[in-house]
Amino acid sequence: MLENHDDDMDDMRDESVPVEVRRHWERRVQAAGLPLDEYLLRKMPHDAPQPTNGEIFAEIDRTATDTISTEEIVETLRELRESR
Repeated sequence: MLENHDDDMDDMRDESVPVEVRRHWERRVQAAGLPLDEYLLRKMPHDAPQPTNGEIFAEIDRTATDTISTEEIVETLRELRESR
């Protein structure tokens, strides 16, 4: 299974893939003992439904109904500290 590992990782040696990114994936693929394509195919169904940070923040912006001032936040934090 590992005999194709180096060939798969060679595909990532393209200049468009930063060295640190390639090394990250090399470590993960090696630890999993899988060829790159098989590793990614197994990972995609898990990762695909996970929202990106941008999607999370967009949802927060879309659904937020209340606004709170910095003063209100500070006052709430003070009250919480004092109640301990």
